[in-house]
Amino acid sequence: MNRSAPLFAFSFSLLVFAFLGGMAVTHFRVPPHSIIRDGFRTLITLVESKKVSFGHRVEMTEIPARDADIARWKILDTSLPRLPIIAYGGLNQYLELCPDHGCLAVVFDADGKISQSWPYRPREIFAVDITDGEYPHEIIDFDPQYHAYPMGGEMYPGGDILVTFQSQGRVFPFGMGIARVALDGAPRWTRFDYSHHWSNLRSDETAFVPGIKVGKESLNFTIGTGASRKKFTLNCNTDRPQLDTIQFIGPSGRLVREIELLPIFLESNWVGHLLETTDFCDPLHLNYIDEIGLEAAAGLAPGDLVVSLRNISRFAILDRETFKIKRVVSGGFLQQHSVQHLYGAKFLVFDNRGGDLQGPASRIIEVDLGTGVERRVFPNANTPELYAQVYSDTAGHLDVSPDGTRVLASFSRAGRVFEIEISTGRLLAVYDNVHNLSSIENLPEDDRQYAVRFVNLGMSYFK
Repeated sequence: MNRSAPLFAFSFSLLVFAFLGGMAVTHFRVPPHSIIRDGFRTLITLVESKKVSFGHRVEMTEIPARDADIARWKILDTSLPRLPIIAYGGLNQYLELCPDHGCLAVVFDADGKISQSWPYRPREIFAVDITDGEYPHEIIDFDPQYHAYPMGGEMYPGGDILVTFQSQGRVFPFGMGIARVALDGAPRWTRFDYSHHWSNLRSDETAFVPGIKVGKESLNFTIGTGASRKKFTLNCNTDRPQLDTIQFIGPSGRLVREIELLPIFLESNWVGHLLETTDFCDPLHLNYIDEIGLEAAAGLAPGDLVVSLRNISRFAILDRETFKIKRVVSGGFLQQHSVQHLYGAKFLVFDNRGGDLQGPASRIIEVDLGTGVERRVFPNANTPELYAQVYSDTAGHLDVSPDGTRVLASFSRAGRVFEIEISTGRLLAVYDNVHNLSSIENLPEDDRQYAVRFVNLGMSYFK
């Protein structure tokens, strides 16, 4: 008999018991479950940190790579004057203009030609963090070229742009910060904090920016009184829920004010809406902040805040002074983004997953709080068949023209942007976010020969 067999059996038994014990500790959340959990997450992060990224891509196309720049715009209606537009890019986008890492943003003039560009310098941007490490991220060997991507931007008077970043790969939390970048691509300042999604730059150069605070335990709250009183727990398996905040960030990068959204909900009549969340570790998932304009309907006031909350498929209106909830709005839209006030009681919504009898899930709708009517703006019965089934499972950005008549709708995961007349849903122009990557070394041959379609996370009218 092999003398090593008993030793092997004993060692194997220890491993099995250790594995089962680890599972039990993690499942029942008894010490040292947090150490095991963090160790496993660190292992996964270490593996993913070694992956190489060529950019935030969707797919390879059949468009020859050399024709990418002329294949981007398709003007379908020439009856209205064209407006200059700023498009936000990222790693390996617009390499013909920014050959090092691509362009962070470009401006298309009224003729559809690029008239201005900002080179993307990710390592320079994240090298000037003004927060002094106040916002730790769970990642190994952080490299902003591969682990962060620009999400969206706004332009300051004078040409600087304000850019938000989110994480690529397994990074916690997913908010990666915000930076002010000059025309030459050099950062004026960077906050490597928990900012995320899209900013909204006000006329005084203060920006509304979604942010995160990391919780220390699952969320607990009580609804009702007396015998009907019920306690609820949103069991977050990490015990570190990502809790949304509204940040007010000044032109110099200073955090002027921060409003926590969750306490506002917990102290409101709408606390029960938290039970509708799709993610107990990210109960609200704030993705856009807008202001009620000067032309406001009864019950609303100019300066009230509109917050789009994806994970409960609702948007809320907060009082401009007290930040208490005035109204929570739900409807036929699901997992929506970029809710914006148009005028009066009307709002424009990028509905990712709602759908209706007219067509597919992703759509742009106009919601009238006065009548409760939801009007499908796009796609509609007159939309060309090629674009009638466009879909973006997550993300999606809207920018309304200065005169309020048109909207640029970025169907992010489809890599396309549609310019639409809001009143009729008429499609005016289509932008296809395709790029020539043939100059990149070690690129697969197909990617060298054909244009690659990238995610498009936002376009704005050049104001």
